[in-house]
Amino acid sequence: MEKNGIKKLVLGAALVLGTGLFFIGCKSSNDSDNNPSGSIDPVVGTFKGTIEDGENPDIKYYNAVVIVSKVDDSRVKVTPKSGEAYSGYTTKTIKVANPVGASVVGSDEQGSVAYLIDTKSLNVSTEKNSAQDKTYIFNGSKQ
Repeated sequence: MEKNGIKKLVLGAALVLGTGLFFIGCKSSNDSDNNPSGSIDPVVGTFKGTIEDGENPDIKYYNAVVIVSKVDDSRVKVTPKSGEAYSGYTTKTIKVANPVGASVVGSDEQGSVAYLIDTKSLNVSTEKNSAQDKTYIFNGSKQ
């Protein structure tokens, strides 16, 4: 009787392991090869969405544009588009990472960034580091 229990346990573990390996090994033709784990490049681009004032949530700018550019392999610069009513918000350089290839995320004393590669959605929240800083929250999508 004990042999059957061990045999079932081993077969169950093999089934779980085999199923896991099957799903890991499968790659959809829709999977993107240009979003490797480790690269922060997917977050670089122009985004359109809503900017909410960090100090007064009643102040919102719809169809606002922010530009995300790569500073180096671990930091991005988030800049509100110039020449607009919301252009006075402070540009921030934020440390980010792409640990699993599904998102580019990061947080430091400048603020936080969360970009989902599949949905191309970006959330940015900036922090006040000086009296002159104007903070904001941005939610939008890649253009």
